[in-house]
Amino acid sequence: MVQNPVHFFKSTASEELRDSYDVIVIGGGLAGLTTAALSAKNGKRVLLLERNYIPGGCASSYFRNGAVFDTGATTLLGLSEGMPLHTVLDELGIDLPAKKLGDPMQVHLASGEIITRFENRDAWIAEAERVFGVEGQRKFWHRCFKLSDFVWDSAMRYRYFPPVNFGDLLSLAKNVRPRDVLYLRHTFHPVEKWIEACGLKDKKEFRQFIDQQLLITAQNRAAEVNMLFGAAALCYTNYPNYMLPGGMVTLVKALTDSIVANGGHVLYRTEVEKIEQAPVNTWAIHTANRVFNGSNLVSAIPLHNFNALLGSTAEKVKIAEGNSLSSALQFNAIIRHWGGGDVLHHQAHVKDCSRSVFFSVSECNDRLRTNEGLRVLSATTHAHLIGHNETDKKEWAQQVIELAEQNKLFQRDDLIDYHVSDAANWQQWTGRHLGFVGGIPQFMRIKPWMMNRQQKGSNLFFCGDSVYPGQGIPGVVLSGWQVAGRLLKR
Repeated sequence: MVQNPVHFFKSTASEELRDSYDVIVIGGGLAGLTTAALSAKNGKRVLLLERNYIPGGCASSYFRNGAVFDTGATTLLGLSEGMPLHTVLDELGIDLPAKKLGDPMQVHLASGEIITRFENRDAWIAEAERVFGVEGQRKFWHRCFKLSDFVWDSAMRYRYFPPVNFGDLLSLAKNVRPRDVLYLRHTFHPVEKWIEACGLKDKKEFRQFIDQQLLITAQNRAAEVNMLFGAAALCYTNYPNYMLPGGMVTLVKALTDSIVANGGHVLYRTEVEKIEQAPVNTWAIHTANRVFNGSNLVSAIPLHNFNALLGSTAEKVKIAEGNSLSSALQFNAIIRHWGGGDVLHHQAHVKDCSRSVFFSVSECNDRLRTNEGLRVLSATTHAHLIGHNETDKKEWAQQVIELAEQNKLFQRDDLIDYHVSDAANWQQWTGRHLGFVGGIPQFMRIKPWMMNRQQKGSNLFFCGDSVYPGQGIPGVVLSGWQVAGRLLKR
């Protein structure tokens, strides 16, 4: 039975709230939820503040016209053993009703060619050679696989990277492997350079394919994404991918329930108005109705938002200017028929290859999301951070419908209802600076050791896409796991 997700979440009663907490987390996206849930599990007195009426941020769900739509993220990665989400859920004792996908995705090129992104690596290389030719493909993808495996393995081993104290250095020394230093050199080279090294520079269709694939998870193109993290972005379909009955809110609810079950407090529809560094090394968090004091503060909101709240009480951290960020146009619909077969995720390139649209559809029997005989569909594309009026939305909606018809995903007559969201809607829903979503894009000037840091070694911590730009759910969950580990040591 379809239920409105808003009924799943209830703020802690005012009489139960404390004036002071061990940990205050601002922002209820997956990074903030992860930090709060693990900290509460470890016995910390935790308060999570979320401005919306439903947590989850860019990986949540909402109810409209009798259906449950996902906001943003629709692909779930990281449930494999040894990966971030699996590790977190295991520590929390959460068993998700996740269903593993068969083929993670199909890509529709502008030429009309359809590529299946097989999870099996040998099958994927054979498919890439079939479409783009044998030359250079095996060399390119074998290196991507090795680097991607290294990224996830090292991220879990180096929990406290970059180090901020002597204990972190000891932890790094204990887990270091000689080959790690060799792999790190790839942070200085863009994916574009490896394309050239494999003799693929003049393969225009392949380069367009790579750019559009990188935009899904790294939020940028081959010239700007470093090879180390670019490999992880390109290979996410070569790990098990999952879907959740009921949508992403199923994961969000599990994490929120864990916070509450372990004595943590959660407030929804609570906007933080000001942050002050209080005496005795604590933080004062001002909301409209109350001031909360925390021994430790975790910012799970974009740095741009955090800086605006911080005022002049501490040095501000800056990573990306507003004009270098991007947002998304999202088309959500209820449809009668899906022409994409058993594959739930499809990427379709537009004719001039300037952009692509990522289509995701619910399972045909997911009655937690919509009524029998119907399915919920989401289609997204990147958008520059400029204003969009209603005419822009309508025009883009028509482009999506036409692209879907061209690729036989659904027909116009299959539409029951649809609506479109742009940067203004994202800003209203998440509160994110300028409505940018999808994470801070990867840039060659941003290195891993510049990101995941604890400001001046104090009791202020950052998580979310402020520390793992453009790497989706696994990255932000990983950042929350890392912060929770630091908090446990305090």
